[in-house]
Amino acid sequence: MSAPIMQGSSIDSTLRGAYTASPIKYMLYGRGCITSLPTVMANLGASKAYIITGRSLREKTPVISRIEETKIHNPLREVGEEEREEREVR
Repeated sequence: MSAPIMQGSSIDSTLRGAYTASPIKYMLYGRGCITSLPTVMANLGASKAYIITGRSLREKTPVISRIEETKIHNPLREVGEEEREEREVR
């Protein structure tokens, strides 16, 4: 159970939720980590990499295109846009 959230000077005691962390086996991050991604995936026996990033990394840097060149990443773009459109329809 989560702790109450402050809303100005009052407490919102209706907020509830649960979170279960995913069983992440290995996480790469930082400059140059792309080069080790294929080796790490092979060692784990993985066929796919799950990469989470913001739009600016794709649009303003070559990072995502380099990952796509390795052929181990199948991009799912504009997830946030689709979620927002779905909420607006409801």
